[in-house]
Amino acid sequence: MRAAMFAEYGPPEVLYVSTLPRPVAGPGEVLVRVHATSVNGGEVAGRAGKLKLVTGRKFPQRAGIDFSGEVAALGSPHPGLKVGDRVWGALPRGAFGSAAEFVVVRPRQVALVPSGLDLVEAAALPAGTTAITALRDKARLKAGERLLVRGASGGIGYVAVQLGRAWGAHVTALAGAKNLDLVRDLGADEALDYATTGPADLLRDGPFDVIFDSAGTDMSAYRRLLAPGGRMVSITFDTRRMAASIAYILASTVYGSRRVRFFSGNPTHRLFADLAGLVESGALRPVVDTVRPLDDIAGAHRALEAGGVRGKHLVQVV
Repeated sequence: MRAAMFAEYGPPEVLYVSTLPRPVAGPGEVLVRVHATSVNGGEVAGRAGKLKLVTGRKFPQRAGIDFSGEVAALGSPHPGLKVGDRVWGALPRGAFGSAAEFVVVRPRQVALVPSGLDLVEAAALPAGTTAITALRDKARLKAGERLLVRGASGGIGYVAVQLGRAWGAHVTALAGAKNLDLVRDLGADEALDYATTGPADLLRDGPFDVIFDSAGTDMSAYRRLLAPGGRMVSITFDTRRMAASIAYILASTVYGSRRVRFFSGNPTHRLFADLAGLVESGALRPVVDTVRPLDDIAGAHRALEAGGVRGKHLVQVV
């Protein structure tokens, strides 16, 4: 099979497509023929060498975390799956390799894609399980609360905006000027340009109950925007000041009533099934910025690093 990988850390140009043995589904495993995968911030940082403590120095390394596709084979019978089923899913935390023609996963790592949803476009949504976990399970967002979404037009932020609307929150979205129309269309009550709106400007209408942070910078300034008992959930940290960012998050769990919670997504079948239900109810829709072929995965990485993303940059495999 064809698969994307890199033999050294560096810019997007280190990515290349090579041929590897096609994997085989063993007992309790599922072989998925991948139709598309999305480019995520974590894997871009990993490829650039910013997460060496996690990714190590063994090469070559693979690319891709989430995927959409169809079941090609079952290593053993499974009551919820059959060959030909349309599925989406993600590799377990810390694993890469979905930017390939085939991937082997456990049944708990996939769920059925809603009928009527294009399989390539579907790849724009699996990362949205992180927003579900952040707002529903970590922050316990309630109807009527004030929600601030940083990075609102990005690959996870655009899902957070839609969830906030669906769950009855008042949504303030920070995004680039050219993407304010998008976040309004997704349901934001207020859409503000992050380049001209600072933390102090955001307090004019009062503090926020929940902040969803996909930027990872200036955490202390944004934490001060929380109401007493408010919750800030960050899905990233400042890779330029990694140790300081992690230390600040840990300290916030001890000092003060305004806590910052950090987590790394590791979705399983239940979350993907919840995602499907939200799509079927009309609460969520995919937003695709670009679709590139596997041979141009470097272009997809380059586009994400350039910023200003509107939804997801996808890599189509078949």
